[in-house]
Amino acid sequence: MKSILLLMLVLLCGCEQLTDTGDLPYTKKIVVHFFLSAGEKPEGQITHTVPLNVAYDDSSAAASDAIVTLTVDGKVYSLWESGSFFRSDSLLVEEGKTYSLDVAWQGLRAHAVTTVPFATQLDSAVVDTLITFKDSTLNNATMRYFETSGFFHPLATNAYSIYLGDVADANFEFLSIRGSLYHFSDSGATGRIQSITSNLFTSLPDTTQYYLDLITFSEDYYNFARSFKNQQDNGSFNSSVQNPNWNIEGDAIGYFGAYAHSRRMLHFR
Repeated sequence: MKSILLLMLVLLCGCEQLTDTGDLPYTKKIVVHFFLSAGEKPEGQITHTVPLNVAYDDSSAAASDAIVTLTVDGKVYSLWESGSFFRSDSLLVEEGKTYSLDVAWQGLRAHAVTTVPFATQLDSAVVDTLITFKDSTLNNATMRYFETSGFFHPLATNAYSIYLGDVADANFEFLSIRGSLYHFSDSGATGRIQSITSNLFTSLPDTTQYYLDLITFSEDYYNFARSFKNQQDNGSFNSSVQNPNWNIEGDAIGYFGAYAHSRRMLHFR
């Protein structure tokens, strides 16, 4: 028995092989994170992949000499660089328009097309306060635990999400809501569809104003977001894991999408 165990140990040790990360294959590609927001000036991030043995940061991955253009209605707009971000001050994104993105960097090229959806209007928004209490650890501040529901008529080709925020907070991060996208594939979808935000605790004053955004996403971004979330849920080492559904063509990975939103103000008294 001991000899068998010893043989197994020798075989296991013999199968182990350490790999130097510097020897792993590396393909340089353009990385595109570009999102168009209706009614705003375009802004997106253009970087590149780095080897596994190089610590990633925006400066080491910046495609600082890239040539980036957006084309709409036959007119080409050149974007100017700010760090790893590229912007245009002469273009305002419009609903219903189709935009082409082209990137050239160190002999590599990337191309993508997206259409900005029309904003779907909120029919109504409802706030339900579930719990109100005084928190002794916060100087008896009034805490609220509430949820918000938005009602709207969906279109079959769009994806939607609800975002709840307060007017004092200017930070809006659409990437954080990948997991709460609702998609309606039934072209005959009618009626008032309810979408509920995550429940929220707040200790803000009674006079704080909140808003509810109904965000309408292009279908290409929906396809990317859902595949990205599935990859995260499955884990990087799962045998069924697949790359996200990039919509970038050429020597690149990433996404080029668009969204529009409608807003209703909410007020707690």
